[in-house]
Amino acid sequence: MGKKIIEILGLKRLLTINNLKKLYKFKEYEITLEKVEDLGLFLEVEYYIYNRLPGSGKITLASIIAISKS
Repeated sequence: MGKKIIEILGLKRLLTINNLKKLYKFKEYEITLEKVEDLGLFLEVEYYIYNRLPGSGKITLASIIAISKS
């Protein structure tokens, strides 16, 4: 379905990113580890603020780029 929408819009693929993403949850935290081919390992920590503030959602606490090279 998504590929068909892209074709209808006349968009063309510019690049392909091969990655493996692992998502972990701990209480109100969401930790994502992502291994990106030829770039390395990435880490992101987000904190959920649902029901705590107006316009609640989640806040990115840390986004660490390339904690190690592949």
